[in-house]
Formats: sequence, C-alpha cells, structure tokens
Amino acid sequence: MKGIITSLGMIVFVGAVVAGGTGAFFSDTETSTANVFTAGAIDLKVDSQQHYNGNVCTDVDTSEGVDYEWVGTSPYPVAGTACDGTWTLTDLGPSYKFFNFGDVKPGDEGENTISLHIDSNPAWACADVSITSNDDMSTVEPELEAGDATNTASTTDGELAQNLWFVAWNDNATSGDAVAGDNIHQAGEVLFFSPGPASNVLNGGSLTLADGGTGNPLPGGATSYIGVAWCAGTMTATTGGGQPTCDGSTMGNIAQTDSMTADITFRVEQARNNEEFLCNPREVVEVLPATVTVDKIVTFTSDSIEGVDVTDFALTLDGPVAGTGDAILVVDQVATPGLVAGTYTISEVYSGVPANVTFNATFSGACSEVGDTGVGTMDVVAGSNVTCTITNSVSPLIN
Repeated sequence: MKGIITSLGMIVFVGAVVAGGTGAFFSDTETSTANVFTAGAIDLKVDSQQHYNGNVCTDVDTSEGVDYEWVGTSPYPVAGTACDGTWTLTDLGPSYKFFNFGDVKPGDEGENTISLHIDSNPAWACADVSITSNDDMSTVEPELEAGDATNTASTTDGELAQNLWFVAWNDNATSGDAVAGDNIHQAGEVLFFSPGPASNVLNGGSLTLADGGTGNPLPGGATSYIGVAWCAGTMTATTGGGQPTCDGSTMGNIAQTDSMTADITFRVEQARNNEEFLCNPREVVEVLPATVTVDKIVTFTSDSIEGVDVTDFALTLDGPVAGTGDAILVVDQVATPGLVAGTYTISEVYSGVPANVTFNATFSGACSEVGDTGVGTMDVVAGSNVTCTITNSVSPLIN
C-alpha cells in the first residue's frame, strides 16, 4: 500500500510539471476594433442667377429674408418687380424654374448662369431637356394674316419653339482672362450645342456635361458653371468666344400668344470605377408640328342643281393624330395644325340633302385617291404645310 501511494504522488507531480511548462511559451495578441466601411455620397445641388435684357434677378432683402426683384436699367422687365429665376444652392423641385416669362417679345434675350455643386466625389453629369408643350394658346388676327391656323385643342400646334433660340456653354474659364461663372461666353469655354431653335436643340435626349467620352468628370467639393442664353428670334455665337447676339427681326406675328413649356433635369453618376459611363446619345432632330389644309370644292354639271354646297360634306382626317390615333373632323375647311408625321386618310360623308344628286370626288394637291374608293391618302412630314384638295362634281341623280 505504501508503494501505491508513492506512485500516485509521482503522477500528480509530473502532471503539474507539464501544466507549468505549457504556460511558459512566448505569445502575443493584437486586436483591431470597430472596423468600418462607409459608403461615399454623390449629392448634387443647383443654384441659378437669371438675366433678362440686361437686368438681373436679385435678392434685394438685406435682412435674413428673401425677396427677389429685377435690378437694372432696362425698361423691361420692370426694375423692382418680382422675379423667380435666381436662387441659392438647393435641391430642385417644382418651385424652381430657370425660365418663367409671360410677355416675351421679339428681340428679348436672357441668360441663366447655372452652377452645379457635387459634395465630395468626382461625378459625370448629364442634362435632360424636353419640350412638353408648344401651344398656340389663342389666335389673334395678326397670326391669321401671317399664315397661322385657328387654334385647336392640341398642345403642339404653336410656333414659339421654332422662334425661340437657345445656346449653352461650359462657363468654367479654362483659358485667358475668363472668369468662371461670369455669365459671358469667352474663348476656351466650349459650347455644349450651337445656337438653334428650341424645337431642335431642346428636343429630348441628353446633353453631355461630362462623361467618359470627355474624360474629365466634374470635381467633387467644387462648383461647375453652365451658361444658358436664349433669344426671341435667331441667335449667333462662335466657338471662339464672345457673347451671343440676338436678332428679333426673324420672329414674326405667327408666334403671337403661343406658349412653350419644358422640363430640365440634371443627373450625376460616380466617376470612379465607372470610366465607360456615357450620357444617353442625343440625336438632334427637328420635330415641328405639321399643318394640313383640306380645301373642298363643289362644281356642278347642270345649272338645274340647287341646294348643294361645301357645308353638306363632312370631312375627316384619320391617322397618327397628335399621338392619339383618333379621327379629326375638319370644320369649315380650316387648316388642321398640330399633326405628327405619318400617313393620313381623308374621307367625306355627304349629308344626303338634297337626295336627288350624285357626285364624283377627285383628289389633288398633296393627296391622291386610293383606288376607286372615294378616300384619299397623303404622307405628312414634320414641319410641313400641305393642302389636300377634294373636288366634287355634282350631277342630277338619274333613275
């Protein structure tokens, strides 16, 4: 028994030696705590300074309030009256309009200097512009004398978009004595597009302010400037610099009372790891509403026929009408403006009074008969002004 006890004591001792030896190895521990990934931000804010005939829309309130009024010596817009095309750095919304003018006359001109602020990261930038209406709001006598048609319910029957010219440039002072954001197009400041009517240059698509094709994104934490000038008439501007000039003599009475509205959207996208980004390709295609006049003529084969005239025939246009596909009833043979391009059919229905006549319809001008159906057809292109003539030769009905 004594030997057994001694052996157990030795076993315990050896175990203690092994445990003590394990704790003596070299060791170290390093801990990195609170590791963080934080997503960067691309946040665009926009401000604007508006000019009209040399007057400037200015915050005249010297206190902490905001009161924008026209300041300058031009008789119009009247100094001291309210304006709304200037604002400080903000997110855009329905209340921020770069242009909001209700009494534009030939020769009027203006400019907005728009600045884009991107918080911290370089970004590509595009501007999407689209005309939402070009409306002949009403028709006054000078318009009719200038060849305009009677106003219709269409919102695309106006001529203001064709007579209001725009140009835009990079107002960032890349060379010489130019000053960034100075409202003046100067040498080295690239035109985003050449001067042209709104119906061309604002006709949808995207304007490239900076994308992978230009290779130079808008810098983060900095301000980039865009100059946008307009003219009621025609405008000239050169790529070598110089303030655009306006010629109002080309804007005639046909644009009186007309109204144009447009939407302007700025969008930005990160540049880093996105070198191939491009703004949507922009194809500048002039899309002007077409005008069709249906000219109705009635002739008689016999002097004995009475009681038939052009008002006894209801004329109808059918085809791609203002995007609806609905037929248009032609009233009093007046011109029908606001038509989109496409193929139209022209038909007529006789009232039946008097009933003792027959007639033979022939089509001429821009339309031709389809077979022997009494229905005409014509192709209408954008901006065209065409006349279809329907001649009815009326004869006594032979029983």
